[in-house]
Amino acid sequence: MKAYILAIAVSILLSAIYAVQNSEEITVRFFAAWTFRQGIWEAILFSGGVLLMWLFSVYGSVESYRSNRRTVREKDRRISELEEEKKSLLSAIAMTPREHEERVQTVHEREAAPVSDPFERETDEEQKGTESE
Repeated sequence: MKAYILAIAVSILLSAIYAVQNSEEITVRFFAAWTFRQGIWEAILFSGGVLLMWLFSVYGSVESYRSNRRTVREKDRRISELEEEKKSLLSAIAMTPREHEERVQTVHEREAAPVSDPFERETDEEQKGTESE
């Protein structure tokens, strides 16, 4: 930050020296005709260039900030997913062999259990109802 301030101060000083040494009147024609001292005109152009580059710099900083914010959000989401996975792995490691067997057994029971269809139950009940009559 201090280097930027030093560079700006040196640039302003050089611009002021240039303005004092070049004091002839000039006519500038740009959409209209103006009469300035040459040094003043050069200082105005310099200041306009500095302002324009500052605006581009601000725009670039905003774009960079948005991109970095999006990246940070994605990384935070990924970190939370990995922390959940870590917790589940640590709980699995801390599990006793008996708890592990019980968990595996319940998973196998869920996989082996037949899937009941609600429509089949209705037809079974209707058939039982007709058989009992």
